[in-house]
Amino acid sequence: MAWLSDASSGFNICWMSSWIEASRNAHSVVDCLMKRTTCSLGSVHLKALFPASQAVLLYQQLFVIKIILQHTQKVASYMKDTYAEEFRYYFQDPAIGRRLPTEYPLTASTLQLISEIVSRAFHGSFSRSQSTQSVGSY
Repeated sequence: MAWLSDASSGFNICWMSSWIEASRNAHSVVDCLMKRTTCSLGSVHLKALFPASQAVLLYQQLFVIKIILQHTQKVASYMKDTYAEEFRYYFQDPAIGRRLPTEYPLTASTLQLISEIVSRAFHGSFSRSQSTQSVGSY
């Protein structure tokens, strides 16, 4: 996996945020990520529960969105400006919690991520000092 650090074998936030900031295609990456995530979140009005594989994928997408908002100044600004309505509508829908079964280990973490993303999207600021942290594989 390209996002694994050789030194720690963990998810390297510094590398990912630097790669995204430097990428000429950063906006395309964000657009694709947001499209997929809002598609998943937008389907919450369905009565069916998220299958476990979709819940894991949603968690991974949300984690990357949080890292972008937290550690990449230019791309985070683009994301906040371009997707303000999506953050307002899709990410704050209370139906999300009803579609994630409580027995899934990632349910609480997923809901916490959504809360952090909404907070960062509307009130957060860029924090390069935290971008040197690494997080273990999920």
